[in-house]
Amino acid sequence: MTGDRLQLGSWLLFALLASACGRGRSAPEPVSGDATQNGGQKVSPSADDSVKWRQHRVEDLGLAVDLLADAPISQGVAGGIHYLIQKQGALGLGVWWGPGRDLDAWHGFYGPPRKASLGPTRTRTVCGVTAHGQSAEIEAGPDAVGLAPGDDGQLGHVQATQPALVSHALAFEVDGTPVLLEWVVERSALDRWDETRAPFFASVSCDKAGP
Repeated sequence: MTGDRLQLGSWLLFALLASACGRGRSAPEPVSGDATQNGGQKVSPSADDSVKWRQHRVEDLGLAVDLLADAPISQGVAGGIHYLIQKQGALGLGVWWGPGRDLDAWHGFYGPPRKASLGPTRTRTVCGVTAHGQSAEIEAGPDAVGLAPGDDGQLGHVQATQPALVSHALAFEVDGTPVLLEWVVERSALDRWDETRAPFFASVSCDKAGP
């Protein structure tokens, strides 16, 4: 995996992998001004009362989404694409916006040599427009090299074994800007984190609904 795929989608993947291998480090705090925190903590409807959420806003888009309140966020711009990435244990959350951020881009996160079994595409209304969602089960893969944050907050290379994953993605546009959300978890931890999926996707809102 190289280029855009390695810098963006696989960043989240390898952050999860590095942690699983005991080589990961905490992600850097937010470094750009594209998103700001708003609102107080909210207890998730999950049965696990330790999961709390805090709303984050992407001011340029008028977009808001809930992220985990107790986990650090890594955010920035790579290749003209903005990202918010968060990781807690075996769970990863990602928000990308910019050119080409759609389900095809998400498919590219988990391309060969790994095998991904895709679920059917489904639609729902988000911010007054049609959004397309899909799930995938990704088989465990061979050792691979990717990017992960270091102690200094800079991205560096890490080698790790790729665990089996379950991923859900949602793609839509806000004022013509493609937006892609991903919820991904190691398959072995699905029971622990599955109830965070619905609150994450349901939290998306926009200041302006519709074109």
